[in-house]
Amino acid sequence: MGKIKNSQYISFIVMILLISFIVNVFLSFNNGDYKERIGKKSSDELEDIIHRNETIKDILTNSIQSKCILKTDLVKISSQYDQLYLSVWGLMDDYSYYKTSKKLLLKDDGNINYDVTNDTVSKIKLYMNKFVESNISLTGDKIELKTNDLLNFQKMNDFSKELDSYFKDTIKKNSSDGTYDGMKDKLEGKNYWIDMLNNVFNISNKYSNFEFKA
Repeated sequence: MGKIKNSQYISFIVMILLISFIVNVFLSFNNGDYKERIGKKSSDELEDIIHRNETIKDILTNSIQSKCILKTDLVKISSQYDQLYLSVWGLMDDYSYYKTSKKLLLKDDGNINYDVTNDTVSKIKLYMNKFVESNISLTGDKIELKTNDLLNFQKMNDFSKELDSYFKDTIKKNSSDGTYDGMKDKLEGKNYWIDMLNNVFNISNKYSNFEFKA
């Protein structure tokens, strides 16, 4: 009888160890998926936002100085805003995935301060689409920026310059070599991308009351 109990006990222990091993293997693979899904993807999307914002800022600055915009630049900047919008909300999708991931419920890195109805990038995107639609078929290779459009471009430029300044300061403070690549470990390993996304929305909120009317 004692031997049977010992045998059952050993079988029970072996089963527990086997289950533990299987769970650990699963979590290991799952954690790898998480790092790939959240870490690298979010880092790449942030880098995309930084580069697109730089391109937008340069076009806006030149257009404001000349009070007109080349049609080629108009098409380019409109496309940049479309992609910028996708990257920002791609990060929001990553954040939603992060928040609902069960294994991360014990650690909360804070909430994102955003309001879909007041998203500045979305408002600019809609304005630019209307501006392109209204002006791209006009004769000539450039479009004059009239009073209202010039004001819109100036406000868009203020927004882009503030984002650019934030990105440069953040890279300078957190990068090991002064480049974006030098801070990727922090972004991917310590979820610092959440802080950066939150600050992007904080800057965006400053311009949310401005009406970009075509």
